[in-house]
Amino acid sequence: MKKECGWKKCSEGAVVLALGVACLLLALGVPDNPIRQPNPVLDFVTQARFLPLMGALVITALGAAMTAKQLGGALATAHIPGEELTRAGVLVGLTAAYAALVLNLGFVLPTAGYLAACLFYLNRGARRWYTLVLFTAIFTGVATLLVPRLLNIALP
Repeated sequence: MKKECGWKKCSEGAVVLALGVACLLLALGVPDNPIRQPNPVLDFVTQARFLPLMGALVITALGAAMTAKQLGGALATAHIPGEELTRAGVLVGLTAAYAALVLNLGFVLPTAGYLAACLFYLNRGARRWYTLVLFTAIFTGVATLLVPRLLNIALP
């Protein structure tokens, strides 16, 4: 028996499909590498846009498949409790604040604050506070040491 699929119950697939197309357009805008490879396949694979392009294609394909299943009635939207939506909203807000603060205050302090806020928020009542402070210090130290060395990115 097919389920009826209204726009509210079948919008997830369309949203994922739209995000995939947007990622695809952004990936196509990545400029070519200045150094070319003699083999055309190797040249394509070593371009800066290759991984974003592959990721965008996967997201687009998954969005199309999800939309088709939802329109066919084989897949319905998931019910997300209000508590989960609140948690997601808080984390998105913390991430946006972190991104803004990194630009103005540098890397270390906003990173420590962001990690502490996320850990304390997600582990309310689950761990002792000093364990969370220790994890925050370790994660901040590791990020401060690894980001410039492994990714070769200068910290602000």
